[in-house]
Amino acid sequence: MLVTLLFGSGLFFAAIRLTPHPPTEELKRASSAISSAKSVIADASSRQLLRQAEADYDAALSAWKLENAKWILLRDYSITRSKAQEAESKAQNARHAGIKDKSNIRLQLAVAIDSIERHIAYYRPLWKSLPVQGPENKRYEKSLMLFYEAKLANENKDYHTSHKKIKQAAQTMQEATKALENTLANYFRQFPEWQSVAEKTIKESKQDRAILIDKFAAKCLLYKKVS
Repeated sequence: MLVTLLFGSGLFFAAIRLTPHPPTEELKRASSAISSAKSVIADASSRQLLRQAEADYDAALSAWKLENAKWILLRDYSITRSKAQEAESKAQNARHAGIKDKSNIRLQLAVAIDSIERHIAYYRPLWKSLPVQGPENKRYEKSLMLFYEAKLANENKDYHTSHKKIKQAAQTMQEATKALENTLANYFRQFPEWQSVAEKTIKESKQDRAILIDKFAAKCLLYKKVS
């Protein structure tokens, strides 16, 4: 009886020693590393690393589930551990890349915002002087809206949104500016002809009266015969 009891106890303790230790610590570290990486991800390259880490973590969970379905002494958590460790390593790399990306994107945004603000200050008087509000004005107003949205996102540390809005603002502003320059070029190309007509009209006003409208200068001039 005593021998049987001791033998049974020996088997019990042997079974405990042979039972594979669950990979909970490895999975916990991988999950923590992924969460930490998510908080600093800003650029596409670091997001790609994060996606790889998440894929390895999901693979680790799937392998763990398969092993848990087996009889306890037949379980092998080596694949789960390996995938969890890979996930942790990639997540750490993603975090480091994210920190570097965020530093770079902040600098890029600062330069872009300063450049666009200078552009706006330079062209603002020309936009205000346009006599007719055309499609280019709407395009310009849209670019301003995108720019101010980008600045707000940058102030809120949403660098991904800010970068996206800045690119849209710069593209739209470039298109609007090109249209503005074409409008001004056409005006000054026709200016000599307009000036000739104006001089002729002023001479004829000595016989009667004439009204000249300078849309660009936003002036209406009345010429009339002096009695």
